[in-house]
Amino acid sequence: PNSYDCSGLTGASWRAAGVSLPRTVKQQYDAGRKVARSDLQPGDIIYWYNDNQHNGMYVGNGKAIHAPRTGKNIEIVPLDSMPFFAASRP
Repeated sequence: PNSYDCSGLTGASWRAAGVSLPRTVKQQYDAGRKVARSDLQPGDIIYWYNDNQHNGMYVGNGKAIHAPRTGKNIEIVPLDSMPFFAASRP
């Protein structure tokens, strides 16, 4: 595809690793096993603001990758660039 929204990026990333995820941020949050922020590992899905607004994927070293919105470039940002809500591991 030429672009992703946030949950589309996390879904495509995990699909490339052979794991199927639901489509929306809320569905991905509900389906994942919650992990503490102190236990984050690369690949964990990060949720900012709340459980249905925006997500991305932890890449390590206090950074995450996310698709800000459809049509905008994917970015690697500090984990705290937005209010951290939760994390899950598929």
